[in-house]
Amino acid sequence: MGQMTTDEVNVGLFDELKKAQQEIETLRKWQRDMVAKMAEDHDLAGYREMGEKLAARDEEIESLQDKLNEIKHWCAAYPLDIFPEPDFKKARELLEAGGMTIDAISASNMRHITTGIQKIIDGGGDEESIQGLDG
Repeated sequence: MGQMTTDEVNVGLFDELKKAQQEIETLRKWQRDMVAKMAEDHDLAGYREMGEKLAARDEEIESLQDKLNEIKHWCAAYPLDIFPEPDFKKARELLEAGGMTIDAISASNMRHITTGIQKIIDGGGDEESIQGLDG
């Protein structure tokens, strides 16, 4: 299996972001429809309860959108015009000459990415999350 380019990874992440945003919009429509139905039925207690639930849901949606935007920002942090794709064959040769493998470097980079995304999801993401690798 060939190595994915940054653009391929970004396209995959953007597709996932788009799907999540569509799901959010579907949930919001359902919520609006439910509130309208409850109002029609004059169930004011239920209407108030639904309003509280909607407010809580809106906060959660906003939090998720912030996280998605942070991930999207991270996806754009390494543009090809500044960080062109390396010559992987040459990189492999140089690394192997130094006793390392490109697979180990790639795995380390992917761990950095997935750890950063996990921090964002868990609410611990910040500007340091998108900084380069240490060392």
